[in-house]
Amino acid sequence: IWKALVARILAEDPAHTARLLDMAGLIWAQLSAVTGAAVDGHAEALRAKTETRVTLERQFVESLYGGRAAAESAALLARALDFDPEGTFQVICCPADLRAVEDFHRFKQRLRSAGTAIAVVRETALVVIFQDPPANRILDLIGEGEGEGGAPVIAGVGLARPGLAGAADSIDDAEQALAMAKRQG
Repeated sequence: IWKALVARILAEDPAHTARLLDMAGLIWAQLSAVTGAAVDGHAEALRAKTETRVTLERQFVESLYGGRAAAESAALLARALDFDPEGTFQVICCPADLRAVEDFHRFKQRLRSAGTAIAVVRETALVVIFQDPPANRILDLIGEGEGEGGAPVIAGVGLARPGLAGAADSIDDAEQALAMAKRQG
């Protein structure tokens, strides 16, 4: 647009080049307004997307805890979270007090890059449900939040089990393993 304006003004009357300076200020002001609106819109869309994902994750975990793994709604939630409802699920539980809020957000970002997995803080436990990454990778990610000199992570690892019913069973496995790990230190 700027090149077209310059060419037109120079073709009509080169003496009016001062008008270009006035127009430059106007164009930059408009560009700034449009760019600002685009940035604000992107930030709002990202916030809404994040809130929706957190809600879906929580609903999915609650459906597994609530004995609704066989319900069609659980399968729909699994698909919405990029899980294969018929695939193999595994769960890790560890005490939720292991991580501060900012660490939890960083952990979730690292978890997303590791594969198909979600993390939800439920009551007193961090519950991680996953399909793709191996359990050792998830445990490593959990341990990264502990920092230098931190105590080892106490966690319960559920068995890898098929389907959504298997995911619910793996939650039970992980909770039982966590209880035993806590007792044994």
